[in-house]
Amino acid sequence: MLLGSMNAEFRTAVLLADVEGMAYEEIAEIMKTSVGTVRSRISPRGRKQLKRHLMKHSPTAFRSYCDEL
Repeated sequence: MLLGSMNAEFRTAVLLADVEGMAYEEIAEIMKTSVGTVRSRISPRGRKQLKRHLMKHSPTAFRSYCDEL
């Protein structure tokens, strides 16, 4: 899987928020963590990590998603 090499906590939190459109509270429940932890994972740091990974491994397929980050 393309995203499999990324930090799982950042990847999961960002994808649940940005792709699935879930609220932080829902993500916290799914990930069995606090809302504050979810916020920190979805912070610019988590989004930048995802953007760098996608642009490196598949820039064409994910360009529109990355531009939104």
